[in-house]
Amino acid sequence: MRYKINRYSYAVARPVSCIVIDHTGEKEIHPIGWHSNEFEYGYGGSGPAELALAILVDYFDERMGPSDIRWASQAWALHFDFKRQIIAVHQEEEFEIDEMEVALFCFAEVSA
Repeated sequence: MRYKINRYSYAVARPVSCIVIDHTGEKEIHPIGWHSNEFEYGYGGSGPAELALAILVDYFDERMGPSDIRWASQAWALHFDFKRQIIAVHQEEEFEIDEMEVALFCFAEVSA
């Protein structure tokens, strides 16, 4: 599984899209709405936080909406550091994050 992040996707109305690609095909991840209604990356703001949260919610197969309990979520617990270490550093128009990169990040955070 991998996450393909694209700043200029003409297939969607948002300026940044995130597509999950796995053995079943492709699906788009949508913003959850905790930090922003749009994804962004390349800095440490609300759009990158939203992207980090959405990727981790998908990775952990959690269900989270704007009214769900944040403190019970693995994704919520890790997404600020994921944003800072993974999402905020990318500057290119398109990049991918694979499942192993997410797993290694999570392992390092839990082991710290």
